[in-house]
Amino acid sequence: MTPCTIAVCKPIGSVTSNKVLGILLESGSSKTLIHKQIVPSNYSPLDFNDDLCIFSLVGTTNSTNLVALSNIHFPEFNQNMVIDNHPALVISSETMHYDIIFGANFLDKCGFHLDYNANQVKWMEYDIPVHEAKTFFAHSFYTLLFTPLDMGHEDKFFGESPIKSYATNILDTKFEQANNHEVAFGQQHLSLDQPQDLFNILSKHKNLFDGSLGAYPHKQVHIELKPGAKPVHHCAYPVPHLHCQTFKKELDHMVELSILKPCGASEWASPAFNIPIKDGHI
Repeated sequence: MTPCTIAVCKPIGSVTSNKVLGILLESGSSKTLIHKQIVPSNYSPLDFNDDLCIFSLVGTTNSTNLVALSNIHFPEFNQNMVIDNHPALVISSETMHYDIIFGANFLDKCGFHLDYNANQVKWMEYDIPVHEAKTFFAHSFYTLLFTPLDMGHEDKFFGESPIKSYATNILDTKFEQANNHEVAFGQQHLSLDQPQDLFNILSKHKNLFDGSLGAYPHKQVHIELKPGAKPVHHCAYPVPHLHCQTFKKELDHMVELSILKPCGASEWASPAFNIPIKDGHI
């Protein structure tokens, strides 16, 4: 698990940028590093005379260029908080799998705390969990969570240019009763008598395929906590404006089915998000 997140810097150098950047927060690196590929092609970083040797997670590397990062946003923590500016050394390394590594100079200045005991990164009154980097940076995951998808309030944060690049529509949940006859006799790999056997089994348990969510009817289950367990409360994930109505419909639907129930303010909280299946429905 890694203290990684995403950020947007507007601008990078003197060039406006709306890129959603993959970020590593690393206390083991004394400096902040930016991959050369992220620096806008129409911007020339500041050169300095000395060839600076840098030690970080990506190994030992050298840099002779400096770029200024401005208006830095970390939407996983809070979409409205902005860090004015911070310098970053430009490096070109095949072992650097992040767009920017924010080192100890940045973390100390801005008050980020890496709590490996709690598997959290804390900033001001906000905290986020550490992530499995490969999963977190998968396009379908983090762009779905944090990238604006229409011209709502998110465009004030990210700008308009990423909208068309990352737009992903999510359809409402669809529950339909299965056609047991069609399912059974549509299986081409079965022998002549097996479709009838399958149809009989599906018909016997037809209540499992009526298109609704079931519930365990026998016994209510309680989760026993260890003595002295401390409540964990994570911030909610931002919901893109385009997904808000679908997200609320799904919550209301789950409350209607008694899967969830409103509980008001709580010391315990874990964020949730909508992930579409292959056909685009939740």
